Amino acid sequence: MKNLLWDAARATKQEDFDDALSKMSKIDSEAVPWLLSHASPEHWAELYFAGKRYGHLTSNIAESLNSWILKARELPILAMLETIRHQLMDWFTARSKLELNTKGLLVQKVANDIQKSLNDRARRYNLLKLI
Repeated sequence: MKNLLWDAARATKQEDFDDALSKMSKIDSEAVPWLLSHASPEHWAELYFAGKRYGHLTSNIAESLNSWILKARELPILAMLETIRHQLMDWFTARSKLELNTKGLLVQKVANDIQKSLNDRARRYNLLKLI
C-alpha cells in the first residue's frame, strides 16, 4: 500500500493517479475512501497541487549538462572524462575572468546588490545618541 500511495502522490497524469488508487482499492476496498476523507489530494498529490513546483520535477539541469557534453558522450570513457575536464577548466577560467576586478569575497553582482541596498535603505536612518 505504501508504494501505491507514493505512486499516486508522484503521479503527474490523471490515469496514473487513478491507476494507483484502483490498485489500492483492490488490496483494501476501504483504503481509498478513508484516505480521501482524511486528506484532500491537493495536499499530497502532485497532480492536484495548485502551487508552483519550482522545477523539481524537471530534468533541466541534466538536459543542460547532456547538451554541454554532447561531443564528449560519444567518446571512449577516458577520452570522455578528459574532454569534460577540459570543458570544466575552460568554464572555470571564463568565470574567474569575469570576476578579476572583484574586491573581497563577494562576486560583483552580489556586491553591487548589497551596495545598492545600502545606498537606498541604510542612508535613510539617522543615529540618535540616547543619554
